[in-house]
Amino acid sequence: MVDDWWTWLWRICSTQKFVWLFNWWITGRNKKKGSERIMELFKHQKDALEQTKDLNRVAYYLDMGLGKTFVGAEKMMSLDARVNLIICQKSKVNDWIEHFFTFYIDKSKCDESGAWCYDLTKSNGIEMFEHSRYRIRIGVINYDLIFRRMQLLKLKDFT
Repeated sequence: MVDDWWTWLWRICSTQKFVWLFNWWITGRNKKKGSERIMELFKHQKDALEQTKDLNRVAYYLDMGLGKTFVGAEKMMSLDARVNLIICQKSKVNDWIEHFFTFYIDKSKCDESGAWCYDLTKSNGIEMFEHSRYRIRIGVINYDLIFRRMQLLKLKDFT
């Protein structure tokens, strides 16, 4: 017998099948198909991108929860640079990597024409990033480690 409505809801939402179904639904709604985007950006995100469309050095200072990750990723991908470096808080490194694999990188097409995202906080991440066979390389690192990875000083023509 269910004690109350909240207990019942918690039991349903915490089941593995529900979590899998929710993730499948969200991921399916947000994926890009070719050049068409299934998930539509919000007006303030579109406005931010529109205001910076002719610039290649930008910073987006949106409040927490307003989608800086999407805006930054869209801008970075629109620049179409071969080498891309994202520097963020340590707690956000995995979020950025997951974001690119969810919305931009098709793991089923692992060929040289595609893109791949590397965790530069890991000891082998830099080496894999440097010797990548992919056309577009995306490296994600936190503020504290950026000064300790001397190999990054050799990067040229990166976003």
